Amino acid sequence: MAPKRKMTDEERAVMVAQMDRDLEDFISEKIESYKATPRDPFDFSKMEKEIENHPAFMQEWDPTKPMTPELEALISLKYEECDTLVEKATNYKEDGNRNFKNSKYRWAIDNYTVAIECKCSDLQLNAICYTNRAAAQFRLGNYRSSFRDVVFARKFVPDHMKAIIRGVHCAKKIRKYDIALRWIDDGLLIDSTNEELLKLRHESEKLKKENEKNVRKEKAKERKAELQRKALLDSIKLRNIKLKGVEGDDHDDEEMVGEEWESLFGRTSNKEAASARVFLDDFGTLHWPILLLYPEYGQTDFITQANETTRLVDLLYQVFGPETPEADWDLEKLYKLENLEIYFENKLEETLYQVDINASIQAVISHPKYIVYGGLPSLIILVKGSEFAKDFLKKYSISTN
Repeated sequence: MAPKRKMTDEERAVMVAQMDRDLEDFISEKIESYKATPRDPFDFSKMEKEIENHPAFMQEWDPTKPMTPELEALISLKYEECDTLVEKATNYKEDGNRNFKNSKYRWAIDNYTVAIECKCSDLQLNAICYTNRAAAQFRLGNYRSSFRDVVFARKFVPDHMKAIIRGVHCAKKIRKYDIALRWIDDGLLIDSTNEELLKLRHESEKLKKENEKNVRKEKAKERKAELQRKALLDSIKLRNIKLKGVEGDDHDDEEMVGEEWESLFGRTSNKEAASARVFLDDFGTLHWPILLLYPEYGQTDFITQANETTRLVDLLYQVFGPETPEADWDLEKLYKLENLEIYFENKLEETLYQVDINASIQAVISHPKYIVYGGLPSLIILVKGSEFAKDFLKKYSISTN
């Protein structure tokens, strides 16, 4: 923004005189307007409020709203009368202090920023402005911005105690306890008996130890999780089970984390199944979530976990056994255990493979053509011989191998 032209003494005198006349006219006009309406009782508080909104009497203003010409003129007078950048920066700093006391921290930040941008030659004033802006940033929870400001404050005045103490508080908030302790040491070199710094030292040392302990725990937890992931993948490979995303042995199982791991075991469009994962128990047995698909009705059933040694007939017994209520969607009541046939789909070949109902889960998903997508094995359930099954099977190549 280009700087405004500084007013001459004559121009300033003319503007002040005009504003005085405008103020007198404003007050007279308000008095006359009340006199002209005698039916209404004189409301002094209302008139007082309107006068307070006049730029000459305003105690504060909202910088987010456009300024009236009168208000802009008064503010211009305030700052243009400054003979030096130091005076101008001081005025903005004082405005910031007032806004800070009124808990208007964003306005205060704007004031301190303009004061800083004056680039005056007073090192102490610059340090104060940066430190005050840091305090406002801190109140807003902007701890990194606050710390950056106190770093600049100490470039102007290295032993500025308020900047040092503020920096310690910021470092604690962002859990940089080593930095906090270094700044505390800097402060104690200046004032070895400073009670606040001594208290902060005790707190920071305690927090540093707790943080180091938590970091060690987290690393141990991560290491354990990595070993568990590796053991799980090794077990899956040992059974010749193919996972969508794993091709050969090119990747390092132990380092598989984040996106790669999620692509194998955490992504499914089934909301119910999203949180269920295959796991390896203490006896080396895999437990899989299973998704049963009923394309005739567009329905599904989700088995949270099934031991890999479980036979499909026993799995389906949980869903279609005599003790299980019939599904509401089974309109013709044909989905009985003895009526069902099971397939899995090889999407790459567009082929359905029929599965022996007495086979185990492991035998099925270890089939050379079976691919597990998103860590969730799925099976297609049809009523054998039904018209829907006949039409559905015509869309695929069928294999019983």
